[in-house]
Amino acid sequence: MSRVRRLSILNWANHLLLGAGLFGPCMTVTPHMGSLDDLARWLGLVDEPKTYSVATGILQLLSGGNVAIGIVLLVFSALFPVAKLVILRAALACHTGMATFAEAGVSDRSDGDRLSAAEPKR
Repeated sequence: MSRVRRLSILNWANHLLLGAGLFGPCMTVTPHMGSLDDLARWLGLVDEPKTYSVATGILQLLSGGNVAIGIVLLVFSALFPVAKLVILRAALACHTGMATFAEAGVSDRSDGDRLSAAEPKR
C-alpha cells in the first residue's frame, strides 16, 4: 500500500473521529440541592440531568444568548478542524491524480486538467 493511500485512509479516520468528538456525549450537568435532592426533584425545583455534546453545547450557547462564546467555540472546535481535514483531503486527491482541480475544490478551473506531480501544467 502506498504512502498516499495510507494517508488517505488516516484522513477518513480523522473525519470519523472528529464527527464522534463533535456529536458524541461529552458532558453531563446534574443540578443538586444538597441533601434535599430527592425532595427538590419531586417538587420540580431541580431539573433532570442533561447530557451535552460539543455541537449541542454550542447550539445551547448560541440560542441562550451567549453568542460570543458560542461563535468562538464553533470556529475553533468545528469550523477550523473541518476546514483542515477538507483541505488535506483535496491535497491528497490532487496528489494522486484522483480528481481535477475543480473536483478537489482547489481552484476554479473546470477544463478537466489533471494535476500530476511529474508533469506540471505549462
